[in-house]
Formats: sequence, structure tokens, C-alpha cells
Amino acid sequence: MKKILFAFLLVLGTSAAFAQTQKGTETKTKTKSKTTTAPAKTAKPAPKKPAEKVNQETPEQKAAREKMAIEKGRALTENMNKNLQFSPKQYEEVLKINQRSISQVEYAKVRYIKNLRKMNNEIQNIGASRMSLLKDVLTPQQFQTYNQKRAEKMGLPGEGSPQQSPQPGRESYDN
Repeated sequence: MKKILFAFLLVLGTSAAFAQTQKGTETKTKTKSKTTTAPAKTAKPAPKKPAEKVNQETPEQKAAREKMAIEKGRALTENMNKNLQFSPKQYEEVLKINQRSISQVEYAKVRYIKNLRKMNNEIQNIGASRMSLLKDVLTPQQFQTYNQKRAEKMGLPGEGSPQQSPQPGRESYDN
């Protein structure tokens, strides 16, 4: 009987102790003249973590990443030009858009290397921004053709030309 009573008091005492030491709560202090409310005394509040530590890259790595973005952007623009026949002005604009987008994606991969959810979200935002910029530069016919080719390549249902229905057992997600 004593053991049960002792265990009960131990549990009750520890839970009461934890309830009193919660951070950020306010305690009331009674004095003879009036009641005041003061914040609970705690050690210095923990400083907020920065949103995300940026992975430090050397200038050589940054230069290599930028060079790769330029090359990939040029190759992507050349491939798009084969199918869409850009005007010279369109070619330059699309080249800038592609290079900037690829550079941003590569930077996001470096920056959020330890947080895949943020990386994927950032890459999706970059892709949506790129599509919006391309829509402004391309003619409606060119943009429609681009969307059809993109849908075929990526297997996106509902965009571009009609596609086969997804195979049973496979889920499809709209991007």
C-alpha cells in the first residue's frame, strides 16, 4: 500500500513541477497592495534559428554551376527552337528565361540540400514562373505546341493533346 501511495505522490509531484516550469507562461504575484502579472522568469529565450542555413559554396563551385546553367539553357533553347521556330528576338528572350530558371533550380538544389520538401516547393515555384514568362514571350500557337510536347515528355494528363488514361493502380498528380 505504501508503494502505491509513494508512486502516486511521485507522479503527482513531477507533473505539478512540470506544469510550473512551462516557458512563456505568466505567473501572478500577490502583494499586500495589489495583484500584478509578470512573465515567468526563465533563462534567456532561445534565439530563433535562421530560416535555413545556406550551404556555403566556393567561388569555383558557383562559377561551375553558372557555367553549367548557361550550357543547359542554351541546349534547352536550341531544342525548343527546333520544334517552335523562334524569331531572333524570341530566341534571345527564351534563352534568358531558360538560363535564369536553370540557374535558380541549381541554386535551390545547393541551398536546400538537407530539406527536400523546401527544395521541391522552390523548384515547382521556379517552374511555374518559367511557364508564365514563356507564355508572355511565345505566340499562343507556339505555347500550345510547347505544352503538348511537354505533356508528352512528362506524361502529364490533361495538358496539350488528349492522352491515354493512366494505367490501373497508378496514381496521377496534377502539377
